[in-house]
Amino acid sequence: MREYLNVGQMSALFHLNKQTLQYYDREKIFSPAYRNPENNYRMYRFDQVYGLALICYLRKLGFSIAQVKNYLNLHDSSGAIQELKKQSTLLQQQCQKMLAMDEVLQRKLQYVEQQLEQMELGQASIQTLPERKYIPLGEEATLYQNEIFYFYPTIAFVQDAPSGQPRISFGAYLEPSQSVPVRYLEQVETLPAMQVLCARFQGTYPDAIDFGCQLRRAHPELPLSDDALHFNIVDQFIETAQENYITEIQIPILSA
Repeated sequence: MREYLNVGQMSALFHLNKQTLQYYDREKIFSPAYRNPENNYRMYRFDQVYGLALICYLRKLGFSIAQVKNYLNLHDSSGAIQELKKQSTLLQQQCQKMLAMDEVLQRKLQYVEQQLEQMELGQASIQTLPERKYIPLGEEATLYQNEIFYFYPTIAFVQDAPSGQPRISFGAYLEPSQSVPVRYLEQVETLPAMQVLCARFQGTYPDAIDFGCQLRRAHPELPLSDDALHFNIVDQFIETAQENYITEIQIPILSA
């Protein structure tokens, strides 16, 4: 058995890169036993492998460097067991959060795939739609800071303005029967049942707004609202080219 290992040998033993061992040395959680005076190489005693194995174990469990330092300063097994129990609880919480995120992701993918199956671009139709639920997300200035935006289909509420520059706010669309995290329940709002002039458009979001205006002008026989709902079907999370975005435009038909 070797008495000493250099950095390359120690890193190969654990399948780590040399920079990781150097980093652990700088952080003072795993340092060489001595430096070879002839070449300044870091040299580790062979029995230090047990300490490095512990550090690798803790890092695989998700311990931060600060947590590793704290763990290494424990001097009894009962303290170590308590720290491992705390980490186990944290891992379970993270797992539950990831599963919840995956459930939301699966619903969004299902929504997109179902919508794409019904794809008919540019063709207008009149539809009667039931009540629908959504969570308001505000305007674009705050949109990207809201985690709900990233996991639910997006609705853009396009409000016509006298200046010609529409006002746009956003919402997260909740499909029927979709469960909502408890912390968001009080934010849920309802779109009333409505009859709409509906069409799907492929292109950028500004072009979709222009298409909505053209759609309104093409049907002067209908008492159409100045406002519109834009449901993002293929968005920036699925398509990198903006000209390939697909938006369903719904213009409410006003009651007589």
